[in-house]
Amino acid sequence: MPKKNPITLSENTLTIVLEERMDISNSMKLIEELNKYREEEDITEVVFDARKLTYIASTGIRAVIYADQVVGNKPKIVFIGATADVYHVFETAGLTQFIEFRD
Repeated sequence: MPKKNPITLSENTLTIVLEERMDISNSMKLIEELNKYREEEDITEVVFDARKLTYIASTGIRAVIYADQVVGNKPKIVFIGATADVYHVFETAGLTQFIEFRD
């Protein structure tokens, strides 16, 4: 059975379903995939579904910042279902003022 694509575009929202870990092994692949949406000026929101995410490395943070910089026209970045530990990583990096966190 083929693996479901973790990135979907619906109207103006790009949704990315994250795995348990966001590290060098998959963050660079995500950055490559995000390049496909560089020309999509209508994207106003990038939603990271973080309900499965338990660990994020600096390369994962880089992928999130990359999404903000290259997708659409300065889209709103949203994390859904992030754990307190994941939130703390972004808080420590000083990025919580730029990212919206929802349950």
